[in-house]
Amino acid sequence: MAQALLIKTANTTLKTVGDIVGIFDDTHKFSEYELSAFSVCKIEGTREEVVAKLNAIHIPMSTAYKAETAEWSQTRPESKQVWKDTDEKWYFLEAPPKYKWSMALLEESEKTTLETATTGLARDTAFKKVVVNPGVWDEKNKTEATDLNKVTEKI
Repeated sequence: MAQALLIKTANTTLKTVGDIVGIFDDTHKFSEYELSAFSVCKIEGTREEVVAKLNAIHIPMSTAYKAETAEWSQTRPESKQVWKDTDEKWYFLEAPPKYKWSMALLEESEKTTLETATTGLARDTAFKKVVVNPGVWDEKNKTEATDLNKVTEKI
């Protein structure tokens, strides 16, 4: 059984309640401080299995470059981070999440599913919600990279 250490109370350093700051083996003993500042959610599977499952759920991210001219120059082109949503469109990543995993959007029943189920659609759905989607994370990340999407559509 793996243990996810979640932010319990938001402050200036720990931004969002439910963010996963680490995933540990079930043999890990948390300190009194950790247990007072964080909550622990158990997830069926070893730490390695859980991390591998979460890493397999991939939200494509990249760097986009603003094309200038075809002339040589010593100035670098402007660049921004972008991410691709399930609608296959690219969006600018203006406010990146601090952590890549969070349980902030999970219902209690989904947390229970992660703790008790070893397989199944409900477990897979809950895992997908744990991976932070930048568009859900912050409205600033919903600005569509229209020029980049035009290029992608022509390919």
